[in-house]
Amino acid sequence: MRRMLGFVIFIVLCLYPYLARGDTNPPVPDIRGWTVVNISRIEVRVSDDIVAYLGLDVAYVNPADPRESVRVIRRHIPIILNKHRPQDEHLFSEAMIASYSQKEENDRLMEVSKKSDPIAYVQWRTKKNPRTGKDMQDGDVDIWFMPAEGILPDGSWLFFKNEKMKVGFLTENVGNGKLHNVFSGMEYQVGDVYHILRVSRGDFMQLFKGGK
Repeated sequence: MRRMLGFVIFIVLCLYPYLARGDTNPPVPDIRGWTVVNISRIEVRVSDDIVAYLGLDVAYVNPADPRESVRVIRRHIPIILNKHRPQDEHLFSEAMIASYSQKEENDRLMEVSKKSDPIAYVQWRTKKNPRTGKDMQDGDVDIWFMPAEGILPDGSWLFFKNEKMKVGFLTENVGNGKLHNVFSGMEYQVGDVYHILRVSRGDFMQLFKGGK
């Protein structure tokens, strides 16, 4: 009983900074009506022809205050696409196949993008540097971060001020007994918490049957 009580106290002490922080968190930025200035897909190139799409990286600017910006990282169901490369793009039949494949890919990506969920908001302001005339950071950088499942019991956003959001690549060995590592995902980390976007090992093994 005493050992169990000690374990519970240990868990509470470990989570206390996050639980306490959650009580005073400011709400995530309300970016409804903001201007989208850039959208890039979060992807990893598995091979020359195979790309895995994992989410979206979207930048917004406040139309009422162009000095205020927000970056949103969104995740969606991973999609693996095998890029069709026609042997001769001048051949009509090859060009038609390539065109259809591109449209089909775009439709699939648009479908999953609509169902994507945010995992991070980064908000900052800029001002003009009086010495150089270039834009520079003005004040704090605020980050709202959704950690991996299981770290917080209620799925709360964690709030950080002036932290770095680190991004790293993940790999998977698909060599079927031999060493054959390929990129499989991305890991986003703020402080000591993280969120992983990756393709499941089962999908990769289907893709690389026989370790090819």
